[in-house]
Amino acid sequence: MLEHIVVVDAGDLPRPPLEAALDRFAHGIRGCRGLISISWGQNFNPLGLERRCHYVCTVILESEETLRTHYWEHPAHQILLAELPGLCESRFALDYFIDEDAAHAR
Repeated sequence: MLEHIVVVDAGDLPRPPLEAALDRFAHGIRGCRGLISISWGQNFNPLGLERRCHYVCTVILESEETLRTHYWEHPAHQILLAELPGLCESRFALDYFIDEDAAHAR
């Protein structure tokens, strides 16, 4: 299993369009083969905000293969990738492997 995290710097751009895109993505990606869970939200941690980390999206997937195929190629993901450049200042992703017990402890 792996966790895929995307951290978004909204910059000075309006937040509602970005939030709407993240919400559409979260609903649209459900049903993706190998997707275990997805969540997103606005960061409120002061240290993260100092570093301009305004939003976070977290996805748990069955495998790295799932990340690189079913998830990456999913229409909802492709739409989000196309929309994000106009909705945020920047973004970065983190990927790491987790064990099944850690994923189910959530």
